[in-house]
Amino acid sequence: MLEDREETINIVRKLAEQFDFDKSYIDDEIKKLAKFVTVLELTLEHICGKTVNES
Repeated sequence: MLEDREETINIVRKLAEQFDFDKSYIDDEIKKLAKFVTVLELTLEHICGKTVNES
């Protein structure tokens, strides 16, 4: 879980900007709802996969 609230707000803002261009609306919603947001930080330790032979 990402503990840094400032980083969490930055991530939420970047995500919201992809769906709505109204900055004031985004800022108002973040102010109201940021305390309810949890961001999970995933660290991949190992990735494996097979090569696909497409014909």
